[in-house]
Amino acid sequence: MSTTLADQLNKIQTDLIVYCMPIIYFFGIIFNPINIIIFTRRTFHLNACSIYFICLSLDHIVLLNSACLFWVISTYIGYNASANVSAVCKIRSYLYILTPILLRHFICLIAID
Repeated sequence: MSTTLADQLNKIQTDLIVYCMPIIYFFGIIFNPINIIIFTRRTFHLNACSIYFICLSLDHIVLLNSACLFWVISTYIGYNASANVSAVCKIRSYLYILTPILLRHFICLIAID
């Protein structure tokens, strides 16, 4: 039985979500608060660039908890909450758009500063 290219790509996508996303989520949840702790120290607190790094780390945490965690849960369990609850769908769609935009803006502000 031969599989189509779409089936193979779907399998690869599922494998990446199942095996790579938990690792990304784990390291993101561990190192973003460490980044926040470092940039809230007294020596960095007066620098405007450190405020952008703090906001960037907070935005990463929101993105990890809204996107990555949702993908992993929906892939492992098979339950898609956004298909059943309209408020979850709206919030998820809003965060999917907002957080990457904020990430790009914070990186640009860090580069300018």
